[in-house]
Amino acid sequence: MIYFDGSAILRSPDGVGRYAREIHARIPGAKLLTFSDVDDHGYDVVRLPFPRRPYQMMYRLAMPLAVDRFLREKAEVVVYPNFVCSPLLRRARCITVIHDLAYRDTPQYVSSGNRAYLSRHVPRSVAASDKLIAVSQTTRQQLLEAFDVAPDKVIVAPNAVDAGRFANIEQEDIDALRARHGIAGEYLLFVGTIEPRKNLRTLLDAYEKLGPRSPTLVLVGARGWKNRDIYTRVSGLQGAGFDIVVTGHVSEQELPLFYAGATLLVLPSHYEGFGIPILEAQAAGTAVITSRRAPMTEVAADAALFIDPDDADDIAGAIERLRGDGALRDTLQRKGRDNIRRYRWEDSARIVQGAIDELRR
Repeated sequence: MIYFDGSAILRSPDGVGRYAREIHARIPGAKLLTFSDVDDHGYDVVRLPFPRRPYQMMYRLAMPLAVDRFLREKAEVVVYPNFVCSPLLRRARCITVIHDLAYRDTPQYVSSGNRAYLSRHVPRSVAASDKLIAVSQTTRQQLLEAFDVAPDKVIVAPNAVDAGRFANIEQEDIDALRARHGIAGEYLLFVGTIEPRKNLRTLLDAYEKLGPRSPTLVLVGARGWKNRDIYTRVSGLQGAGFDIVVTGHVSEQELPLFYAGATLLVLPSHYEGFGIPILEAQAAGTAVITSRRAPMTEVAADAALFIDPDDADDIAGAIERLRGDGALRDTLQRKGRDNIRRYRWEDSARIVQGAIDELRR
């Protein structure tokens, strides 16, 4: 029997949770494993006979429990989509998904609690897992450089995009979205959690250079961490006459509309494990500006305008260039539609299924 650790699927709407849901949905017969007190959100789950909080305490104290006997069927392989594998299932083979090594490579951008947790448990999970899945070639290379791990243990099953969700958007739906969120006219779009590694400080500096008569800047994404100065900066610019709309987290129904209505997406991240907004914008036919750093260069290929994320002048210049050059926008949109064909959830799930089958043999 194949089990997925259900924590990311049941608790996280974006990022890791999205990856886990899309892959799990395409692995036939895979069951979700969770705790007695976690909302199942309508999923068919197998519950462990104790609540999450005591488990977390035991987990941090490294007190493994043999829970195999509580399962309806013996676990052959357990997939852990969220960086860390559990010591609970002692007899099952283990696949762990590593999305990035930000806690190690850019610790200044990670909350102290998460940094301490991952610093302790990712190295253990890398050593304990039978297979590791990286979501990009960049992350795979980082894993091989950071840990003593055999190359054939680490495979790449990338993030992807459901292109159909972002295509054929009706103009009347975009107009209704604008009205709901108070967006008048042309707008520039950022999508991502509001946290330091997304580099919103430099994006806001670049936006200020465009002047208060520039298009609206729409920031879509949940509140993250270490972001008080970002919101203070936004308020200051709004007070100076700049039109900035901060939406917070938006629904899966609204997200494609934001992309489809935007003139362009700006993703000037210092660090990413992948960069899903690049693919979502390309699927919606929206031109992309992103950082000249891996894995953004890997994911976007030749279908984006690349910038130095530390240079506000470079970002502002790229925005002005792309706004004023319709032919360039058309070229990037066409190349973007070609690029997303490399990233299909069915293909990534097939890679994960292959790893599962290999461990079951």
